[in-house]
Amino acid sequence: MDYRQSLRRLPVQTRRALIFFLATFWIGALLHSRFLTYSLVRAAGWPIHILFAVALWHFLHKHRPITARTFIFILCAGYAAYLPLLSYHLLTAPPGASLHYGAVIWASSLPGYLSVRIFGMEIGVILTLLLGLVWREADVTPRSSINMLLITAAACLLCWSGTRSAVFGVAGAVIITAFFRRPLPRWSVVCAVVMAIVAGGAASSFMLPPDPAFGFRIVEHSLKADYSAGRVEIWTAALRLIMQRPLTGWGDGSFIWLFSLKGAVVAQPHNAILQMLQAWGLPAAFAALFMIGRIWWALNRRGTMTTDRLPFVMAFDTLLIMSMVDGVFFHARLIMLAVIIATFGLAACSGRGRALAGAPE
Repeated sequence: MDYRQSLRRLPVQTRRALIFFLATFWIGALLHSRFLTYSLVRAAGWPIHILFAVALWHFLHKHRPITARTFIFILCAGYAAYLPLLSYHLLTAPPGASLHYGAVIWASSLPGYLSVRIFGMEIGVILTLLLGLVWREADVTPRSSINMLLITAAACLLCWSGTRSAVFGVAGAVIITAFFRRPLPRWSVVCAVVMAIVAGGAASSFMLPPDPAFGFRIVEHSLKADYSAGRVEIWTAALRLIMQRPLTGWGDGSFIWLFSLKGAVVAQPHNAILQMLQAWGLPAAFAALFMIGRIWWALNRRGTMTTDRLPFVMAFDTLLIMSMVDGVFFHARLIMLAVIIATFGLAACSGRGRALAGAPE
């Protein structure tokens, strides 16, 4: 693989945006960050993510690895292997009195996850991939019953996590696909999917940890409950910071020490656009958003949605919608997931059809 050759293959406008982004996004960290090392280390992750995207794109166009269905099932198998570890970890939690904080912080107790919300966002993407897989099914068959079981399990985990941003993302991706990417699925498939999601949501209520962060306990909230979880205050604070340094931003990761919500640490503005503007400034943020927009456009503009392509396009929609209310482009594992979804989707809709075995296009 030759990175220079890969760069030359990019469309001219995208190549210019990438070069401009790499030349400007770190300036705010260098000039204004209160903790320079932390901001520069966070900033150093972005070139790594870009190199990962180029490497994965190169691999998918040189080999014929797997079908979309196999790829999604591999992801599901990974989470299936994780669930026994998660169950054991939560069921054997020590008494809260024996811990430093005097209580188990359940929302941060998932092995390998900073927060249950990150887990929920990943599960939201998995659920959307599964929905995209069955969207074009002719009818409910023994083969598709496996998909329905996986949809039930994904819906159960999503509702268990209590991640509202993931619910918005999945619902938004379904609505966009229904209105703009027809044909619609058969009613038998729709009914089976709805029943699977309802069954999964109902099952999740029987295994919730003793913490209001889990599940959707709507009946327990008063009419005055803050369903935005403080996002209005967070967005307002981010806008104020952007106005103070609109061109250079404050540096990667700076929001964590520039703002707190009722004494609680807030790591990022919970909105991708505000996050990029606050961290990088308008020029670099515009270049990054331009590249993301070009990816979305490339995923949507070529021909009809095939079975191999539709799941990735819907999943990318889910990530973009979630990024408007959460930190999709802040946490490394979610950025990696976005890169994987985008590159697999672009490979599946490429004219050569070499990326995914069996791709009809």
